[in-house]
Amino acid sequence: MKAYLHADDFGICQAQVDEMIRLGKAGALQSVSVFANDEDLPEHVTAIRTAVPEIRLSVHLNFVEGKSLMDPAYLPDLTDDNGNFHLSYGKLLLYSFIPGQRRRRILGELTAEAAAQITALNWCLPKGAPLACDTHQHTLAIPLVFRAIMAAIGEAGEQVQELRLPLEPFGPYLRHPKVLKKIPLVNFVKLALIRFFMVFYRKKIKASGLISPAFAGVLMTGGVSPEDVKQVFPDLVRWAKGKGKDLELLFHPVQIADPMDCPDPENLTFVQFNTAPRRAEEREIVLALGPLMGEQ
Repeated sequence: MKAYLHADDFGICQAQVDEMIRLGKAGALQSVSVFANDEDLPEHVTAIRTAVPEIRLSVHLNFVEGKSLMDPAYLPDLTDDNGNFHLSYGKLLLYSFIPGQRRRRILGELTAEAAAQITALNWCLPKGAPLACDTHQHTLAIPLVFRAIMAAIGEAGEQVQELRLPLEPFGPYLRHPKVLKKIPLVNFVKLALIRFFMVFYRKKIKASGLISPAFAGVLMTGGVSPEDVKQVFPDLVRWAKGKGKDLELLFHPVQIADPMDCPDPENLTFVQFNTAPRRAEEREIVLALGPLMGEQ
């Protein structure tokens, strides 16, 4: 099996793109998720594929931050008057359980936007190249979003071969109590919520034939050091080997310096996430872990 370091949110701004390329060339990233609603998508994808030819690229399906890829006139429920997504994770979750016409409209808008984002990255890659998908803020766990993404992948045909399932295990961390104490409580709550909903999707994903790498990264967001991750890493590898899958380790290793470079500078929740000092700390983690990646 293979272990690789993965970074989400590629394409926020030019400075972030440049830094991710530097990390890729340094061997600290082997995979990135691409914001398909990046205004400079073709140029940025070409730049990283040229600088790091072996890089793995995934569509980072995004319905909660920044502007939609489709004309917002076709997404009246998903976007505001400025064309920015305006339904939070919580609202998308709520609409998943409220029957009625609006839920059906949102499902249709999500499906159309997901299909557009998949197509956008597909156009930037060599003809016939396999595609992988994952979701910004792990919205795949939301029932309405899951239905939309599976429909969009079905429309794309066999070209989409992978879909991230953010089902990080608790087991490997239980062997390291000192590391567990450093993990923010909110990460456990977030992972528990994701796991609760994702358990209902396993059969559908298995039936679809999609590949899903073993995944870790929700718990390690903020609080842990390179040494902490190195302690847990062998246990994560053993877990992935037991499942017969590659291991994807997710980090957000680039801090956005200027809030105005964020996809939606008025969305303070995401601005704080994008500019958080812990992102610079995660940069040090991937630099330290880089030499450990590869065939295991």
